[in-house]
Amino acid sequence: MLKKKMFVGLLAVAFAIPVAAQQIVDVHSHIIVPEYMEMLKRHNLELVDYVRELAERKGTTPARIALGWLLAQKSWIVPIPGTKRVERIEENIGGADVVFSPEELAEIRRKLDSITIVGARYPEDQERLTGK
Repeated sequence: MLKKKMFVGLLAVAFAIPVAAQQIVDVHSHIIVPEYMEMLKRHNLELVDYVRELAERKGTTPARIALGWLLAQKSWIVPIPGTKRVERIEENIGGADVVFSPEELAEIRRKLDSITIVGARYPEDQERLTGK
């Protein structure tokens, strides 16, 4: 489950603007969740690089890849991406148009399973509030 959360969470931050990881953290310094700060570690960025590659192969954006992948998981999943900008809303809507073949979904699953994510989802005090 952490990988799924990390997949979507990293993309929400990493692909907001096409800059180096340090700049991403600088721009989004209001995010205090440890997994985003840990994103600077190379093995976490492997996930970001992989999604960029998927987006290039499919001729779309990384945000749309993340949303399309999430929609492909279960029919009852409804992503609710947050944004303040109309162009991001339009981009997010396009995520519903991204379709993955069973082979692509299997490839993505294999890749996700091969990546070790470093960092907690939440600070310890917040994690206790989740009941997990």
